[in-house]
Amino acid sequence: MVWCAASAHALLIALLGLAWIVPVFSENGHLFRGAWTLYPDAALAALLQAGAWCLVAGVFSQILWDDRPLTAPLTHAHWRTRER
Repeated sequence: MVWCAASAHALLIALLGLAWIVPVFSENGHLFRGAWTLYPDAALAALLQAGAWCLVAGVFSQILWDDRPLTAPLTHAHWRTRER
């Protein structure tokens, strides 16, 4: 269930980024937006690849932040040291 929820979240973030953020902030956003309808196979491949990278970034950030939210500062993290 966790993997399914994380994958769905990653795909939605990738879709938001590719369909809304990139066309708005790129120089030729209208061409990028038109490519979604002209090349649906390439658009699906880009969406799946971006979703996979979002999932990788989410997993890596959870490992890095030691199961803390992303807004938690790293300076207050208690690093574990070996006890002798």
